[in-house]
Amino acid sequence: MNRIKISIKGMSCSHCEMRVSNAIKSIEGISLEKIDLTAAEVSMQDAKQEETVVAAIKAAGYEVVAVQTV
Repeated sequence: MNRIKISIKGMSCSHCEMRVSNAIKSIEGISLEKIDLTAAEVSMQDAKQEETVVAAIKAAGYEVVAVQTV
């Protein structure tokens, strides 16, 4: 299974981290692995729902800078 890493602009505090986490967790079937506040990145399994996750992050008010499949 492919993992994806998403770089996020504007995620700078624990409140931001919580908003991004809640936005992603609201998507059925997503397995959130880690949110790295220092690097402003999210790592997760299931690259199949990449577009849905990116849309949820944007809807939460953050800019997606890059998406990598690892």
